[in-house]
Amino acid sequence: MTENLLNLSPAARSGVWLIVDFFTDPAREAEAVALFTQHVEDGRHDAGNLAFFVMKDQKEPGRFTSVECWEDEAAIQNHDAQPHHPVFLAELAKLQTREKEVRFLGFVATGDA
Repeated sequence: MTENLLNLSPAARSGVWLIVDFFTDPAREAEAVALFTQHVEDGRHDAGNLAFFVMKDQKEPGRFTSVECWEDEAAIQNHDAQPHHPVFLAELAKLQTREKEVRFLGFVATGDA
């Protein structure tokens, strides 16, 4: 039996997904974790957010991946306009070893019937 492992809502299935890879100084991992933890907390409260989490790469120290789902492009623009977002970007700049990579995705298949 195949189950919907992500338990996606219909809104999330049709939302705009962002996958963002961040590259930070491995020696400053604790700072990066604290920064991403706060950013997720802030972002989850922004209008139009359907999902938001950050994962740490298991093989590449200092690499983190943000997985975000937003109702639409307007929700992303709203998130970027919130007071917490430029603070996050300024703090991130102090930790980055190279520029982040952003991908916009939409579901093709979810593995559930």
